[in-house]
Amino acid sequence: MSKSNPAKAEHEAKAQAEADHKEAVAAIARETMTGDLRDCILDFLKHDKNPLPWNMQGEGAQRETVEKVTKAVQSAVEKVVHIISADARPTIVATLKKVTIGDETKAEVSIGKTNPLRHALFDSQGQEVLIVVTDAAPYEGEKAPVKIDPDQHVLPGTDDADDDGSVFDNTNAGR
Repeated sequence: MSKSNPAKAEHEAKAQAEADHKEAVAAIARETMTGDLRDCILDFLKHDKNPLPWNMQGEGAQRETVEKVTKAVQSAVEKVVHIISADARPTIVATLKKVTIGDETKAEVSIGKTNPLRHALFDSQGQEVLIVVTDAAPYEGEKAPVKIDPDQHVLPGTDDADDDGSVFDNTNAGR
């Protein structure tokens, strides 16, 4: 810290306190990530207004539930990707506005005017900074699509039926 300039020393102390706080928050976020994801789903279930269990819901209600859960999980995954990418480093979320390629590559970013770390960015002008590109898309896959029960069930013995072909005889003798 600078002892000859009290204003600069105070600014450095505030910047260090902000960085320490951000690091503590990131550490807590990493430690509680499973619980946070669980809470995301539980929050959805608490506010789900459908009183029927899954197997009693119609096809439309099941599709609506899948869409709502998918949106909630996508939002949670985006947050998780940011937490993992930051790895306890002070981070500033910005929008990459422009890239210019010439003798050197230049990037123009835009950040919110109320971002708490904007002054740290200003103070870093001319110094090296670490740019991490976050993209949640690689983590948005699924093992398989959700099985939604159709409103109109397939009749046994039809071409669409997924059975052994017997229509009436479900005994061991008929199999």
